[in-house]
Amino acid sequence: MTRLEPPSLDRELGMEVYLTDIEGIGGTIKERFDDFIVEEVLHGYGKPVPEFKSLLGGGRHLLCVVSRRGWETQQLVIELAKRLKVPRRCIGFAGLKDKQAHVRHFISLEGVDPAKIEGLRFDGVEVHPKEFIDEPLSSRLLIGNKFTITVRGPSMKPDKVHKVIEQVYEEVRRRGGFLNFYGYQRFGSVRPVTHLVGRLMVKRRFDEALSVYLGHIGSRESERARAARLAFLRGEKLSDVYRLFPRSFIYERMILKRLMRSPKGYLEAFKALPSGLRKLFINAYQGYLFNKVLSLRVLEGLPLERALEGDWVLGLTPKGFDTYSPVKADASSLDRLNKLLAEGKLRLALPIFGYLSKLSDGEEGVLERKILEEEEISSLRAFYIGAMPEASGSGGLRPILAPVKSFRFEASDGDVGFTFFLYKECYATMLLREFMKPRDPVSEGF
Repeated sequence: MTRLEPPSLDRELGMEVYLTDIEGIGGTIKERFDDFIVEEVLHGYGKPVPEFKSLLGGGRHLLCVVSRRGWETQQLVIELAKRLKVPRRCIGFAGLKDKQAHVRHFISLEGVDPAKIEGLRFDGVEVHPKEFIDEPLSSRLLIGNKFTITVRGPSMKPDKVHKVIEQVYEEVRRRGGFLNFYGYQRFGSVRPVTHLVGRLMVKRRFDEALSVYLGHIGSRESERARAARLAFLRGEKLSDVYRLFPRSFIYERMILKRLMRSPKGYLEAFKALPSGLRKLFINAYQGYLFNKVLSLRVLEGLPLERALEGDWVLGLTPKGFDTYSPVKADASSLDRLNKLLAEGKLRLALPIFGYLSKLSDGEEGVLERKILEEEEISSLRAFYIGAMPEASGSGGLRPILAPVKSFRFEASDGDVGFTFFLYKECYATMLLREFMKPRDPVSEGF
């Protein structure tokens, strides 16, 4: 296993290792929105959004296809709710997607006339109604995403680029996938702060959590954003801080508006945020802890494709990972499970720490308890936020390795084009990380 040293940002986010020890091709991603194209694939229809024709039967939720550039999912939901004059809870979506991308995905709208949607266009967004479905869209209906990505300006000549990509992909294919870390987007690569806020929420230090969210300055933030955060840290009047934040910083302004009414109402200020964003803070901390545990398993030399006693395993189907019927390996089942793992029918998994989680046993269980002890988490019930139950993290299991489907690449004219499919909740940037080995992920587009 490689001991290449990842950059400092990776280590801050718990990603302390690579799968491969092969030099990266370098380059940048996301120079343009169309350099990073994401297309959702839903259950019941095996092709990405552009070929969508008919999906499910009648119902009260209007299924729509959205094409967007330069929008975060939560911000788009807020804008659509405002334009359509419906509560945010009436808008369903299957997953969060990258802002710096061209994304084609689905949403569902409850109680909206299709005539109000047809031809809706604004600021890089197009929305097209398709048909009514029986339930609101959620991650349960998502299989995964197809990616079409351009890497610009690799640091190697085309023949070397071609060779490196083939070598890295062969190792990924042989191992059964790449390390299934939670990617930079989960934490905010320009201002990686969501997991820090989540950690303080889990520890019930809501005042400190708000201070971190409002005051933590990202290395590449605009001068105006930096000025606003510095003003907050200096204790200037909240109304002045509010005016300093650009209008696009809608979440900071939501919090400040609530704090202006009740300066000590830290918990209520959090509740001004969309429920999905509040939960994202906890999820980001869970993701950080998962990354730490996975890194430690690699560093300790525990296998990634073979189960040890006490390890969790999941089924792998054409529709993704079966997280509903996990099995914990023991002495009586170990040989049978490892045979199925070798055949690609099962996948090793690690816990996502949460209030309903069950830890691994054996050697892996020792590593998990070590991370929890370092984080001073004495009980997994800490992930249940009684004062804000909708933000709580129940936990679960996540595969150690993420398989790659329909992989193709083309290296020519100084750029490299990739296409591939990943199951939901697997990050394309984590596969690209193996190919590119970025030294400064933010400036290289991650």
